[in-house]
Amino acid sequence: MLKRLAVLVALLTTLPSMSGQTVKSKDVAPTPIVSKAEHPPTKLTRLPSVTITQKENTFEGVLLAWGPWVFSLLLAIVGLLQVRILRRQTSIQEATIKQWVYVKLASVTNKQFSTKSPAETDPTILTQVHFEAYNNTPLPLTIKRVVTSITGASELPNWLTYSVEETTILPPKTPDYTINYPFYVPHTLTGIFARRYLEGESYFTVSGSLSFEEASGKRSTQGFSYVVKHGPQGFTVLKYNGKQPTRQDGDVPN
Repeated sequence: MLKRLAVLVALLTTLPSMSGQTVKSKDVAPTPIVSKAEHPPTKLTRLPSVTITQKENTFEGVLLAWGPWVFSLLLAIVGLLQVRILRRQTSIQEATIKQWVYVKLASVTNKQFSTKSPAETDPTILTQVHFEAYNNTPLPLTIKRVVTSITGASELPNWLTYSVEETTILPPKTPDYTINYPFYVPHTLTGIFARRYLEGESYFTVSGSLSFEEASGKRSTQGFSYVVKHGPQGFTVLKYNGKQPTRQDGDVPN
């Protein structure tokens, strides 16, 4: 133990004194301090030149540039075509479910009455013209109004008009046409027209319109017209040739 202490004391006595000395690091270089005044501000006298290089037009570039616009235009065209097709299909569907009625002249009944005055020899004939309306569609409809006009009891075309307000539901047609809506219009003949009737040479014209409400709720009106020759032996429905044309005065067209 004493030998170890003696060795330590000898070592301590051989070390140089450290007082008053400065230790300098050889690995770290000193950083010089530069004043800002040593660097003057930089001024720009002209803008730097910029070079624009135009890319070559390629199919991929054109497709990327115009592709979305062309696609949007095609979508708009397809949309318009679809709207037109839908409207046409709607019109066709409405035409397939459109309802109508068939008005048939069923009969003409006559009653002959004597005149009150013995001096008169012409009888008075009361006529009733009977019609039947048939629903020619597979859906029911509602009869709303019937307007009937008749002429033939005077030399002038003096039309007598009759109307009936209704709310009758007319069922769809049947194979034997047994379901119908009946209506009639009176027609009175006197004087020369009564004599023509007795001779079988009496004529009258009847026309009218039948308004009804379809199953869809739409209000529709359909017309009808007949020209009839009648007498004691019965009646005959003549062919309707259309309305009488009106003469137009003026130059003949080329």
